[in-house]
Amino acid sequence: MRPTTSLLVGLLFILSVASCADLSQYLKPGESMSKEETFTADGSVYTLVYVGDSPMILLDNGGNLMSDSSVISHVLMVHFSQLYYPSQGDISALRSDLEAYDASRNNGDFYHNISITLPGMDKKVGVEEAVCKYSLYLNVFPCTNETNCIYAAMMLCDEYGDALGCSNPRDLVPAVEKFAFADTGMDNGMNRIFALMDGLNSNNIYASLTEIKSIMGNFGNYEKDLEGTKFRLPQGGEKCSDCFGLCPRIVINESFLASANSKIDALLEKTALLGDYNAQGTRMSGEAVARLGMATDNAQKTYYHSIYDPQKNRSKEAVAEARDLLVVVSNSTMSNYVDRVDALITKTDADLAAGNFSQINASLDELRAKTGTLEAAVPAQWAIYNNTEKAEAEASLSLFILETSSLNDEQTAAAASLTARKDALDRGFVRGLTPERYIEITNDYKNITDTAEPMVQQVEQGTAYMSPFKAAGRKTNEGLENLAVTISPMDRTEKGQFAGYAPLMLSAVSFFSLASLLTFAFLFVFASMSTRFRKRNVMFMGFAILGAGLLMVGIVSAGVYFTLKSSSSGADFNEFKSSLGPVDHASVLIETQGVSAGAVADMKGCAAKIASSLAPRTVSIYQKTDGDCITSENTTLGGCYDKVDEPIITLRYSSVQTKPEFSVVFVDSATFYGDEMFFKECGFAPMLGVGLEAPAGQGTAQNQSSDWVIQ
Repeated sequence: MRPTTSLLVGLLFILSVASCADLSQYLKPGESMSKEETFTADGSVYTLVYVGDSPMILLDNGGNLMSDSSVISHVLMVHFSQLYYPSQGDISALRSDLEAYDASRNNGDFYHNISITLPGMDKKVGVEEAVCKYSLYLNVFPCTNETNCIYAAMMLCDEYGDALGCSNPRDLVPAVEKFAFADTGMDNGMNRIFALMDGLNSNNIYASLTEIKSIMGNFGNYEKDLEGTKFRLPQGGEKCSDCFGLCPRIVINESFLASANSKIDALLEKTALLGDYNAQGTRMSGEAVARLGMATDNAQKTYYHSIYDPQKNRSKEAVAEARDLLVVVSNSTMSNYVDRVDALITKTDADLAAGNFSQINASLDELRAKTGTLEAAVPAQWAIYNNTEKAEAEASLSLFILETSSLNDEQTAAAASLTARKDALDRGFVRGLTPERYIEITNDYKNITDTAEPMVQQVEQGTAYMSPFKAAGRKTNEGLENLAVTISPMDRTEKGQFAGYAPLMLSAVSFFSLASLLTFAFLFVFASMSTRFRKRNVMFMGFAILGAGLLMVGIVSAGVYFTLKSSSSGADFNEFKSSLGPVDHASVLIETQGVSAGAVADMKGCAAKIASSLAPRTVSIYQKTDGDCITSENTTLGGCYDKVDEPIITLRYSSVQTKPEFSVVFVDSATFYGDEMFFKECGFAPMLGVGLEAPAGQGTAQNQSSDWVIQ
């Protein structure tokens, strides 16, 4: 199945499941559902989801996100009406306060509810605002604008000119206008309020209440103008220089207006969502479109991440391995592949984050292909480099065996020539070469190994020939050691001294013993001979035989000496390495007394290489300053040579080239001499581990000859 087809199938499945159960797909980062309301509108079930205080998501009965603004608005209107539409009692209470407030304009409470019938009227009116309006002729000459208010002023000036001090009707126009406009405004406002209340429904409840609230906001000013009109009668002891005394005192009950304001504020708060359901529907529709797109994008991201993330991890691992290789091997093609894989990962990450899915399939296809190429190429390239490392180690081992063996002049010259060739080759064997160059160097190292092989075989054949004698010598030395330790316990220093003179002592004992026995035999034979056989020529022959016998005894004693010495303090490299095989530990002593800091650092680095080569053995490294040693914990170990574990490998600084020394049986030790460069290269360290079996009870050593892999 192609990725695009898989995407569509997977995406439809994800959305179908999520739409039934998971609201989180529609929530933006940082959002959370505060509440949800399930209700019925027009016979259908809906769920309204709130984020914070705002309605945000409307779901139908199937859990589908609704996006049609007109449908959303209608459903919100129905739902909010069910929840927030005021009861008839609330509306009636508001009307009652407003009616009481309007009635207080003319209820005559100041005059103990007196009402009168004015001339020309067939009904009684309250003796407040209505009487004042009549007294100002406004019932005859309405004052609705600046133009027609002059007529009422003219009538007042004619009738009450002297009392009012009126000589010009225009002087009264402002006072007439103020009263008339307040009276008309109050009437019109009340009429509009009651009309709005008569027409309240779910569609206009919030707008109508908002308008009523706005109208009521003007009543305070109207009330001041009416109660403070210049045409009023003074009240009690009121000192009023501009009170004309034409109107009764007007007292409007403000408590009803305050109560109405409190009720309408509560109604407005309750019906706020009813007031903007259209705006809410439009907003939620836009949100729904965006959230549906987001959910689709998220579903696509989830699908692609399920495919891409494992591939990304695999590609990163391949790139990391390739970069490790490129530190060692120069390969421009592989370097380009690594850069391209990195670029593809960066691009795909950015495309997924941005929701740009158009090129992801192509990027994934290329990423798979290039990653597969890297995964196949890296091991092959490592094999080329590791073959060079292995070839170099084999050549080093061959030359090391020759350097630590007894050679004739011709062999010594040949070995020196091979060493010079290898030194020149080593200088060219560096990291960062091309695979082709590593192959050439590998062949050159193999050539050195092949050239040295005949001499190595001769040395090994000589060693094999001498092995029975060395084995006998070792057994003899071990017996001497056990006997000496039994007679008088010795520390390691004393054992080393004993190993120096034990061969000589034993060979001398053997010589004198055999010589004495031979001399005794000669004298016994000579004494047993008759007188007639004691002729000059016979005696000469006898002494010749005795001399030859003593010479043979001397040769045998010398052989005993060299055999014992070669199997103890004069051992070779292979004999010492055989002492490493069965043990799970070793010690390295770095002799630093009188050595420069730079050389000490190189010697410490060499000790670390030795420890790595002898793994999994435990290798303890000590810095030997004199007779004492500094441990890795920076503590001082007194007389450490006699206390550390054998085998002991000693690193000793020397500016003059000196062959290493080895000893076994009495003390298993090896001493390597060299300068800064010798210990910096530390070429003998790998030799200690080549072909060395792991100690009993432990796994295979990491430094066996079959495992020359750069880590």
